[in-house]
Parts: sequence; C-alpha cells; structure tokens
Amino acid sequence: MPLMQLSDFQAPARLDAGMNVALAAQFRILATAPARLMPPLNSTAPLVMNQKVLLIQWLSTFSSFGELSCAITESDSEHLVP
Repeated sequence: MPLMQLSDFQAPARLDAGMNVALAAQFRILATAPARLMPPLNSTAPLVMNQKVLLIQWLSTFSSFGELSCAITESDSEHLVP
C-alpha cells in the first residue's frame, strides 16, 4: 500500500474499516505483539520512544490536513532521510 498522498492516510484501514490508515499506523507503532509491530521486526532497527512519539504526532497532525496541504511526490521521496 503506497503512503504518498493524503488520501492514502485517510483511507479506511484494511484490517479495521472503522479507522483510517493514519490511526491504524499509530496503533501498530505502539504494538507490543511482534506480528503487529511497525516497522516489522528485522526490517530496520527498532524505533526508540522519542521516534515513536514523533511519528505519532506527525501522523495525527498530517491525517487531519485538507487537500490544500503539500503533497509528497515520487521525486520528493529521493530527498527523504531514511
């Protein structure tokens, strides 16, 4: 699932249509069950708490923006820091 546009984050979550993708991502960032954790185990170094807090703040703010906010484009993604 691409997460490049506002509509991607505002779409219903696949596993729970009662929440959007941005909210589901927040639950997965804080998950304690390895199968639910985001990012997945063994994919990167685990996030430390301040990274989790920053991501959750960004997701909760970003998902409430309107369509007039700046969109991330494919060309922008090459400048993102991993």
